[in-house]
Amino acid sequence: MQKRLLARLAAVLLAFVPALVAMGLVAHYFQADLTAFCPAYDVDQYMYVVEARTFAAAGFSGGYYGSGGQTAKLLRFGPHGAVHALVYGGLAKLLGGWRDWLVPVLNLAFVTLALLGLGRKLSLGRFACLTAFFCLFPQTLLYLPLSYQEAFQYAVALLLALGLSGYLLKAAAGAASGRDMAWALGLVFLAGLSRPTWAVLFPALLWARAKPGWRGLAWSLAGGGGLLAATYGAFSLFASPWHVASGPGMLQALARLDFGPLLHQAGGNLASLLNFQDNAVNTLNLLIIAGGTGLLAAVSCLGKPRRFGLAAFHVCNVFGPLALYVVAYNGTGYQLTRLLSAHFLLSFAMFLLGAPAGAARWAAGPILAACLGMLPMSLKSFVIFVRPAYDDYAGYARRIDALRRDMAPALLLSKDAPSPWLRTLAVVSGDETLPSLAAPDCYGVQVYVPSSLDAPLRAGFVLLDAKAHALAAKANALTHVADTAHGALYRNDVAFGFAGK
Repeated sequence: MQKRLLARLAAVLLAFVPALVAMGLVAHYFQADLTAFCPAYDVDQYMYVVEARTFAAAGFSGGYYGSGGQTAKLLRFGPHGAVHALVYGGLAKLLGGWRDWLVPVLNLAFVTLALLGLGRKLSLGRFACLTAFFCLFPQTLLYLPLSYQEAFQYAVALLLALGLSGYLLKAAAGAASGRDMAWALGLVFLAGLSRPTWAVLFPALLWARAKPGWRGLAWSLAGGGGLLAATYGAFSLFASPWHVASGPGMLQALARLDFGPLLHQAGGNLASLLNFQDNAVNTLNLLIIAGGTGLLAAVSCLGKPRRFGLAAFHVCNVFGPLALYVVAYNGTGYQLTRLLSAHFLLSFAMFLLGAPAGAARWAAGPILAACLGMLPMSLKSFVIFVRPAYDDYAGYARRIDALRRDMAPALLLSKDAPSPWLRTLAVVSGDETLPSLAAPDCYGVQVYVPSSLDAPLRAGFVLLDAKAHALAAKANALTHVADTAHGALYRNDVAFGFAGK
């Protein structure tokens, strides 16, 4: 009994290690703590923050997020969907209001709580292996103290491992029931509402319980594809379109059986991804992910009965989103490894939960050794990538405060206006960082590419430089309301009903 109690206590302490390492690295390299966090770096990072901040301040009454005047069919959030903003903004509301540093604090809290839950299912040795992975794997090391969605997805990955491992192990032994499968599919659907790439797990979950043979495989692929489409459709209801997304042209070409546009985009993306000279760290990280997944799949098949369902799970989980990303999106290595990091964590945790006795070291050992070999490069990337969030060497905070003071008198006049568009600020793509962070908390932000400014705008206010104003004034009745160091703020008279359409 005493030995078991000590093991439980050790597992609890281990669950806090990734959070302590993240805070220690921030303190060591930047002489700062999490309260110094500022998200003014990279569009994804600060858009997560401002959307959650808007929900914390205005609930469901905030302005519209999106691009080009397009909005989500339900609610008012941007292309990343609603779940992250609802969770982080809702908790901030409960905790007394929004502060930017709540994001990294909640990141560490979610991951620690998920680890505590998983620690009850793993032996102390395997749990120590999982926490070591968190501290050594380049992506988990990098994103815990930032405001990207990745840390939240790491917690989702751990909870998925906890919820799916029992079903897959039962299925491997032929003991999984229909209720078990329904639970697993429902869990993945819920996870897919936070990030739709989790839906790639559906074919593997169906195949784990399907009858052997080609008919079972075809049924699993067809059913899994249908569930994937349904999950993406549900996610899309809460996510606005974005101007950098692939347009309908590629889908139209595929409908005509014209694979030229697809092959052209996929070829360019793959060439960019494999350009080792410009992409060395990310290429090495991708090799760890791809090679590690192969090891996890291979070792999962050891012992009897052969757990081919677990192997298929690892392949779908990592190589599915990898292929979709390269074919349909782009070839940016850091974005791909960022996306795959949560999927790889899920496979690693799932492997530790289900690997045959004595077999875990054959995959976990090489993966951890590779991550340890990458540690000097990972720490260098950490310093470069995380520094702007904790060391305001560019003076973002001062410039944000100044822009907020310049815009606030005009923008806050419409904070209680009936139309959400009158609480929406339009900005120009490529120059949206400071305006997005300086807008009042209740405001949404619409981002326009310069070429789309000569069409009617829907937002109540627009922040433009002289060149962009010349374009926008062709199709919009704009009234100057304030000068700022970032351009002039204009009221959109049509949106306010002061001019005809």
